[in-house]
Amino acid sequence: MRRKRRNQKRQIKIFIGLTICFLLVMTVGYAAFSTSLTLNAKGSIKEIPIAADKLKQTVVTSGDGLYEDSYEEGRYVYKGASPDNYITFNNETWRIMSVETDNTIKIIRTESIKFESWDQSYSLADWPRPAYLNTYLNDYYYNSLTEEAKALIASSTYKIGGVSIEETSLEDTINSENSKTWDGKIALITASEYVKAGNNGCEMVNNYWMDSNYPCDLSKNWLTVVLSDSWLLTPIVDDQSFLLVVDGYIYSRFLTSNANVMPVTHLKADIALSGKGTESSPYTIKTA
Repeated sequence: MRRKRRNQKRQIKIFIGLTICFLLVMTVGYAAFSTSLTLNAKGSIKEIPIAADKLKQTVVTSGDGLYEDSYEEGRYVYKGASPDNYITFNNETWRIMSVETDNTIKIIRTESIKFESWDQSYSLADWPRPAYLNTYLNDYYYNSLTEEAKALIASSTYKIGGVSIEETSLEDTINSENSKTWDGKIALITASEYVKAGNNGCEMVNNYWMDSNYPCDLSKNWLTVVLSDSWLLTPIVDDQSFLLVVDGYIYSRFLTSNANVMPVTHLKADIALSGKGTESSPYTIKTA
């Protein structure tokens, strides 16, 4: 009887020992499998650089291309006659103007959406009032975009301060534009942004705007082609006129006059780009 009990106890101990070994093997095996699976999964994920990082890798110091902004640290602007800054947005061809300090991408449509007045009253220019074009761009035009395009737009700060004909440098104009801002989705290009796109040093020359003797080589500014008889966002301070580009030169015109409307917007910072940015192979947008 005693021998039988000893055998039973021995069998129980063996069973418990085997069970513990089995559980240990299963635990270690699962952990190894889980680790391998995680590593394999991580290895198969490819980092997609955000658009700003991709574009900053193309920065140049001469010729056509993306330059560091001389007036705003951390910002980059496209300069020259024909930089590779084409991008497809809303199933249309747009062009990249700049990489902003918050990594949003500022773009401009290459064709006019409307030949219209900046505003439809003779009151002082006031974009946030809202002016007619403000309402048109951020209501009717915005709602005409594809759902995909609308989801890519970032609400951003636009510089809407008025400039004076007394100003004699681009820095003065930038400071004047920066004196007043407006937050929204779609607007127009400013006077300083137009001048910065010229890759010929003309921004350092005094009296560069509102003068047919504009000293810049217009053939070296890609925006002279895009902006044909087109409104700018920049007003003449304390006046009823706004700036626009005609034949490459900057003039003023009463805001009730008609001119082309070239929408400008910011793309969100978390997008990614594929393509080369050329006219034949424009950048296309992916979500990062």
